[in-house]
Amino acid sequence: MERKIRAAIFDLDGTTAYTAKDLLDSMNITMAHFGYRQLTMEQLFGHISFGERDFIKYSLPEELRDDDAVIDEARAYYAGVYAQHFLDNTCLYDGLGEVIRKMQKAGIRLAVNTNKDNGNAAAIVNKIIPDTFEYVLGYGIKATKPSPEAALYLAEQFGVTPEETLYIGDSDIDMQTAVNAGMVAVGVTWGYRSEQILRENGANIIVHTPAELLDVCGLNEA
Repeated sequence: MERKIRAAIFDLDGTTAYTAKDLLDSMNITMAHFGYRQLTMEQLFGHISFGERDFIKYSLPEELRDDDAVIDEARAYYAGVYAQHFLDNTCLYDGLGEVIRKMQKAGIRLAVNTNKDNGNAAAIVNKIIPDTFEYVLGYGIKATKPSPEAALYLAEQFGVTPEETLYIGDSDIDMQTAVNAGMVAVGVTWGYRSEQILRENGANIIVHTPAELLDVCGLNEA
């Protein structure tokens, strides 16, 4: 492509890391503890990406979703469970490691921006693809997505413009974040949302495999 890409910001869950099984297992342990019904993976996918509190809220039975005390209690319990299980099955998506390292070698600045707890996010990145991302910004550091605050902060740290930055994600929230930041919105189809949702929320580019990211960066021969 003609535009010069100098930086890339990746979402974590569903984009960089397959985290769904650990999320589902931890949530269902939490639901069982409180005597609530178990969630399916499809239901879980509908609640991912909005930040931990909303993730808990919408996983609860509908009649309890306006009860702040119930939400807070479930959230505290879930946090303890997930802290024990968040690295049980979580892994890097196939083929993505090579792509990320080629981007790094080409001088493209790399970061992760996620609504996941910052400590858990950093631990996941350090396990599945260490020594690649310069920044991991999770919940509690900057405003949660779709606010562009974290994305624009990263661009500033890298000394690049939004137009020179790819924002890569698998969800409507990610595409909205990219649009709000004025970045190139790249939707990946291997994650937790449909291609239609990505397009409806502003994706400039859709990729179906990690290798296609090299084409987007102009590194197809790298």
